[in-house]
Amino acid sequence: ATATKAAAAGGITTIVGMPLNSLPPTVSVDALEAEVAKAAAEGLHCDVGLWGGVVPSSLGSLQPLLADERVLGLKAFLSPLPRSAGYEAVHPDELRTAAKAAASAAVPLLVHCELMTTAEMEALQPDITADPNASRRFATFLATR
Repeated sequence: ATATKAAAAGGITTIVGMPLNSLPPTVSVDALEAEVAKAAAEGLHCDVGLWGGVVPSSLGSLQPLLADERVLGLKAFLSPLPRSAGYEAVHPDELRTAAKAAASAAVPLLVHCELMTTAEMEALQPDITADPNASRRFATFLATR
């Protein structure tokens, strides 16, 4: 409610929630329903759009999520993320599965394209696992480019 209230106060009429910033992440129909119920209970002050999140564990449930007219499209990350984020980045092969699902539903697929090779991802993963703030460090930024 505070985000929509702030948006309306600033003259913004529509905001779009990021699926992997939601608690729980919006990677299933159940999570979508929880997000919608919470928003309805708190009240909205402007229009809101919703994206479905793509994580390795959600690849099999993308079609039901995309069948919901409230879902505008899909969003994924290719770069490693800290475990504290509550979700994982997808491998490029998994991204192909998500792209096919988005194409079949005629919706966009948003991707954070900080693409690294599998070896680079695996080399960086221990650092991120050991340091939950690694994704906020400039050295991690440089290592992922």
